[in-house]
Amino acid sequence: MWAYLDTGSARNFVSRDAAKMLNLKPKRHEPREIVTLNGITNQSMPIYEIVINALDGGAREKIEVTGSKLPDFTTVRRPHIPELKLKHEHTKDKTFYYTENRKCQIHLIIGDNTFSRIRTETVCKGEQGDPIVEETSFGWVIHGGDDYTDDQCMFTRETSDCERLYSLDVLGVEDTGDTNSEILNEFTEKITRKEDGRYEVSFPWISGKRPSDTNEQQSRKRLQNVDRKLDKNPELKREYNNIISEQLSQGVVEVALDTPTGDRVYYMPHKPVVRQNATTTKVRMIFDASAKPNASAESINDCMYTGPPLQPHLWDILVRARLMQNLILADIQKAFLQIEVKEEDRDSFRFLYNVNGMEKHLRFTRVPFGAEASPFVLGATLQHHLGNQSPEHQDTVDALKKNTYVDNLIYGGEDLSSLVKFKDESSRILESGKFPVQKWESNVEFLESNDMPNHTKFLGHMWDKREETLEITVPDYPEGDPVTKRSILSHLGSMYDPLGIISPTLAEGKRIYRNVCDEKKCWNAEVSPQSKYQWLKWTKQLRNVKVPRSINKSIKRMKAVQLHVFADSSTLACCSVAIAVVESNTGVVKGLLASKSRISKRDTSIPRLELVSGHMAANMARNLCNALRGWPIKSVIIWMDSLVALFWINNPGKAWKVFVANRVKQMADITEEVNIVWKYCPTNMNLADLRSRSASID
Repeated sequence: MWAYLDTGSARNFVSRDAAKMLNLKPKRHEPREIVTLNGITNQSMPIYEIVINALDGGAREKIEVTGSKLPDFTTVRRPHIPELKLKHEHTKDKTFYYTENRKCQIHLIIGDNTFSRIRTETVCKGEQGDPIVEETSFGWVIHGGDDYTDDQCMFTRETSDCERLYSLDVLGVEDTGDTNSEILNEFTEKITRKEDGRYEVSFPWISGKRPSDTNEQQSRKRLQNVDRKLDKNPELKREYNNIISEQLSQGVVEVALDTPTGDRVYYMPHKPVVRQNATTTKVRMIFDASAKPNASAESINDCMYTGPPLQPHLWDILVRARLMQNLILADIQKAFLQIEVKEEDRDSFRFLYNVNGMEKHLRFTRVPFGAEASPFVLGATLQHHLGNQSPEHQDTVDALKKNTYVDNLIYGGEDLSSLVKFKDESSRILESGKFPVQKWESNVEFLESNDMPNHTKFLGHMWDKREETLEITVPDYPEGDPVTKRSILSHLGSMYDPLGIISPTLAEGKRIYRNVCDEKKCWNAEVSPQSKYQWLKWTKQLRNVKVPRSINKSIKRMKAVQLHVFADSSTLACCSVAIAVVESNTGVVKGLLASKSRISKRDTSIPRLELVSGHMAANMARNLCNALRGWPIKSVIIWMDSLVALFWINNPGKAWKVFVANRVKQMADITEEVNIVWKYCPTNMNLADLRSRSASID
């Protein structure tokens, strides 16, 4: 079986066919948040355990792999070893596994965590541009070098990123995944509360798994590297030392005992990270709980469950914010460090630090940021705390459950008294659990904390509180950088626009990327002159875009909301656009809530593409209704300019072909669930028409 070493992957993956061939049985299933260019999905993924053996019978590595639904990952063309050794002197004395069949199907992806364990420090390089050979515990591997990789480009059967650009099956905004209730229930049962109100928790450990090595020696080596860096920057060193001094004085960390109090002992390496744009803490200690001392060891992160995602969907919060007349934000100060770790788990989070030249063994008494389960621990503890509040604060508790994203509190409304009530009650509720709330910000000045800046970050967007605008930031493409498949995908992925405000423009960028995929170029090879020209021309017209934070600013006393979702397709893209019409006693306002566009799949007829856009619109309508549950939704109407697609949708009981029947059935279920009305509109009145054909940023 052929494996691909991928330093860009955080985990190991095994193909569907390989798992079946090896008769692998899942050890467990874990929820995974799959983040790609076009959205986020939460899926329950099988986790297998396999043993990799070297062909010579030497090295042996037991690893966990995540199961994939793909039959295989890619087909690669291996270098011709005899020719390679003739060309490059530094490869002649190396032994490589060789077969005449140079086409290899990849069924196993070995991610960076495992790759870093099997690497040695032996690397042989030739001249610039020559391939690099590196020794691993399993033998020599080859990477890099233009002179032998030009004809062996690696592209998947349907490259996963490109597939996400024009897939017909993953539609609308992100779907909600199932949570692992057993992990949550077991964790919650073990939560205790101290006399001062602070919560004490145990981590969600995987039964029977423990670090096979304490990682102390590797942590010491990495600390020496950090000390050398700090010695070159006295100011950074002073701030770093202040962090430790403050945490020791506050009881966040403590001196580790000579005799461990638990059966897991692990040392986390750490390093400083400087955030120049931060308004409060500019220097942070970042801990690596995935570090492994040797090829056969397991890190402390390998020994714990990630836990199910508990926070509300970011997309839902942004949609609600677009309809809220006033908005108020805050965050929980150092949220992770407010939760105490039980005595028996503390030695799992040790670290080394030099104090006045003396090495100290310290350990966390609070939840460290960097542990795999820390986000789940925070979310589950907050959920537990809110569930124990008195009924008289139920409105505030419900608002916190619905609008707390990790450590960010978000609330909005028309009535200023309700905002004042939320600010006061949420502060008291959270602070009773030792979760201090700080940095209150709002478009209503008297609700803000002292000396808050006008511009602030709101879930990834820059919010101008006085002008009441949200800014979609579009990064510049670095001038002079080569245009490659990798750089194009990276640049597209850096454009953060979850509501799809600039989706018509992004559709053109995605089309260019799809064409580059068709060229079957290597990841780091320059694209064709035509594609390069199109890409640079497209990036030059990009700029940041400001939109009103709320479409509901000019009227009072909302009575009803109509949701109008438009659907359209072209050979370029399938698109859906949601418009909200807000009614009140003083008038009616309307505006864009969200949109979604996907590159159309080739060789699909226009009527079928129109059906796909209708499916997208139905998914969007359902997700909007879920996000706005409790709001006065008066009607949900989907508008299309395709009579053929509408005929299919309105006749779900007929014997259509599989492509049509599957989607019509799904749309019929959604139609019944949220009471959708399907209507026809002419093309010149279809608001999705422009977005399906792409447009400039202007």
